[in-house]
Amino acid sequence: MKNNKQSNCNSNCDDVSSAATNNLQFENMALKQIVFKLLNTDFESEEQLSLLRNSEVIPYISFDTKCSIIEVNSAWLRMSGYEKDEVINKPIQNFQSDFSRQNFQSCFSLLQQNKVISNVIEECKHKNGSMFHVLKSGVIHHDEHKNEHIAHCIYLDISYNISCQKNYIESLKEWEIIFDTISTPIIILDPEQTVVHANKAVLDKSELLAEKIIGKKCHSVFHKSLADRPLNCPCKKMFQTLQNETHEMYVEMLDGIYLVSCTPLFDNDGKLKNIIHVATDITEKTKYEKQILLSEQRFKNVVLNTPVVSFVIDKNGIFTLSEGLGLTKLELQPGEVVGLSAFDVYKDYPQIVASIKRGLKGENVHENLIINDIHFDIMYTPVKDTSGKGYQIIGLAIDNTESVKAQQELEEQEKKFRMLFSQMDQGVAIFEEIKNPKNKKNDYKYIDINDAYANIFGLERKDFINESITSIVHENFQPGMFKRIEDVMKTGQSILYEEYFKDIDVFVDIIMYRSQYNQFVVIMRDITDKKKNDALLQEKSEELEAQNEEYLQLNEELLQANQELYEAKEKAVESDMLKSSFLANLSHEIRTPMNAILGFSDLLHDAETYEDKEHYISIIQKSGEHLMSIINDIVDVSKIETGQVQPYYELIYVKPFILEIYRTMKVTIPDNKYIELEIAYAKLTDDSTLYIDQVKLRQILINLISNAIKFTQSGKITFAASMKNNNKEIEFVVSDTGIGVDKKDHTAIFDRFRQVESDSNIKSKGSGLGLAISKAYVEMMGGEISVSSKINKGSRFTVLLPCIDKPTNIPAVSKHKIKQENARNFGENETIIIAEDDDVNYFYLSRLFANTHFTIIRSHHGQEAVELVDKHPDVKLVLMDIKMPVMNGYEAARRIQKKYPNISIVAQTAYALVEDEKRIKDAGFQGYIRKPIKRDSLFEVLHSIYSK
Repeated sequence: MKNNKQSNCNSNCDDVSSAATNNLQFENMALKQIVFKLLNTDFESEEQLSLLRNSEVIPYISFDTKCSIIEVNSAWLRMSGYEKDEVINKPIQNFQSDFSRQNFQSCFSLLQQNKVISNVIEECKHKNGSMFHVLKSGVIHHDEHKNEHIAHCIYLDISYNISCQKNYIESLKEWEIIFDTISTPIIILDPEQTVVHANKAVLDKSELLAEKIIGKKCHSVFHKSLADRPLNCPCKKMFQTLQNETHEMYVEMLDGIYLVSCTPLFDNDGKLKNIIHVATDITEKTKYEKQILLSEQRFKNVVLNTPVVSFVIDKNGIFTLSEGLGLTKLELQPGEVVGLSAFDVYKDYPQIVASIKRGLKGENVHENLIINDIHFDIMYTPVKDTSGKGYQIIGLAIDNTESVKAQQELEEQEKKFRMLFSQMDQGVAIFEEIKNPKNKKNDYKYIDINDAYANIFGLERKDFINESITSIVHENFQPGMFKRIEDVMKTGQSILYEEYFKDIDVFVDIIMYRSQYNQFVVIMRDITDKKKNDALLQEKSEELEAQNEEYLQLNEELLQANQELYEAKEKAVESDMLKSSFLANLSHEIRTPMNAILGFSDLLHDAETYEDKEHYISIIQKSGEHLMSIINDIVDVSKIETGQVQPYYELIYVKPFILEIYRTMKVTIPDNKYIELEIAYAKLTDDSTLYIDQVKLRQILINLISNAIKFTQSGKITFAASMKNNNKEIEFVVSDTGIGVDKKDHTAIFDRFRQVESDSNIKSKGSGLGLAISKAYVEMMGGEISVSSKINKGSRFTVLLPCIDKPTNIPAVSKHKIKQENARNFGENETIIIAEDDDVNYFYLSRLFANTHFTIIRSHHGQEAVELVDKHPDVKLVLMDIKMPVMNGYEAARRIQKKYPNISIVAQTAYALVEDEKRIKDAGFQGYIRKPIKRDSLFEVLHSIYSK
């Protein structure tokens, strides 16, 4: 904001400088025309030049193409302070400032090119070393005698005008900067109430950037929640009265009650140009800030106008030349009085008549006249005519009314600003360099301060004036301060910083800028209370931030917990749905073989032939095997979920292995289906071997082929095997032409309890665990399984397994299989207690032992089993049921083992889950048999125990 303001100030000053140049051009217009008439004519040129050479009023100089001075008149010598012999034949650059000397060559080239120049401001060097400004015009004539071109130039001393403009510009710069440091929020609006300017206080209090405010409607900045300006807006009434209006109101942007003042500014035509909007805390006065805004506007609107009247009067008092805009001030037009008597024209102006008479008598006249309230600076220069017997007058009358008024206004404004300066809340001090005799600066002195500045240090104004800065400011403040002063004085850039005066315990923010080349200004604002409040606020803010961080962490944990609960709920709902569907399906699957078992068991009573009985028994056995398969699937899933299943690797011959599966599955194709089962084993020989868990691999492939048969009504099923990746992997593929699987279900079919019904007309059988078990077994062996399928186009299942080297640790496999035909002679009359509460189960077990050499004793519950062991010390083995009345198998086994550790106890149980198996092992049983018990399995366990 500060840089923008400085830029605006520079722009305004450039405008004023440009205005000054334009005004001086008006002054020189008549002078230029005189030069044209005197120098740019072919007749009487020497006579006309003689008038300039002899003029006591118009400074004249001529020089040749080498820039050596040829001729000067007395007016030029009087203006520059030199004698004629000191300048003749000297380079004209010797009498110019360094700046003008650098630009002279380009100016002279322009003169040579165009033969004329006008209105060129040049800085000249006086004999006493001082500098003064002139407005130069000239032409080039050819000198026939010397055969060269001569430059003839006239000068108009404008030092006074430049001084006035310079003081004006410097004053404007200083007070515009001071305006931007005022702590009261001030904005400037256009007639549409759009913000065109805002001082630093507005930006600081609103904590917005300038671009967020400039160009916005006033009410949208100060009252964001309102669609239009508030009802008590002073601007609304100002448009009615066209006068300053002030109202007390709540300013939303500043969050407080402010006294808002709107002041209209008008241009020269009386049209509303701007509105000054000041928002002041009701406890403070606003008159000084308003005066600054009004003064700034007046400075921007000032346009100096100093027209010139140029004239030539011959010895008889007749006008031969009359030009210049200043004539309009006398109600005359340029050239209107040429040929008329000056005494007649100005007969009503005795002062002018008297001055003309004095000039015609050869007297140089320079006086200020007030005519009709117009201030003229009049110069009459008598020049002898060609006869030498009389004088004609070359005169200039400069209208400096506006300059005089501007000077008076500056003085008035100076008084106003002095009052503002002395009463500002901010401390302001102006410093000037102190130089030693060798013109080297060594300190700075106070040349002016206001009361607020003195109050900060607890001193009076008189204690500062003309005192050096080192004698006033605390020592701790000096080193950094002098470095900043040097930077400001060297670069001309203003700076803003904070400082702490330890001795008086005061914090201030400081603006420092260079006001002139050897002066700088310091503006201080006491911010002690603000700093202390900010420190307290920061402390509280940190405490709140820490507390808020704890709340955020807690909230994050709550959100995470909620998310986990939601996901758990979703999974529970899904699991519940899947398990409900699974149980319904499982119920159907179990009831189907159970119906066959029970139904055909009943039909055995009515079987008339041996063949019928064999057929019924075969159906009962197959249904029992089907029921057992369902139960085994459930057990396998439980084992897989708990990680209790490990692969058992053994060497197999691949080709015979897949041929056995092919032959087994081919005979399972129902007669009502028209399916061709093909086998393909490219590049597999009779010697191709593989270390694999053949039981799990057989179950995987049988599951895949069974599914293909189940969901294919007619067509072809292909079972293929091949080696991949240089015999490092083996691939099995089962493809069919069945109903297929929708792409969206490709992942779901491998989930537990999932069944995808692709066609409602196809009745699928199974627990929905086959593919889930197959996928688990494949991944357990380090492979992967995938599916590609389209509805009604068939499916293709691919199993890819690594070919591993021979495992170093292969679990031992029991080689003891007791075949039925050899079981008749098994046993040596050992006593075995069968603890079984179910009569049917006991009868079945007793029939298994019917042709063996064992002595069987029955126990109906666990308590009885313990008692029988006590009665029969020759007991070698107890076949213990787990779930029995009175005392269960676990408790009975624990008591028997405690008293008779040498007796082997084998559990027989319908429990088949992983946790049940683990509990049985942990209870100390020497083995266990799962129901339904098969003959071979029973005698294999007995053989392993009795062979130890």
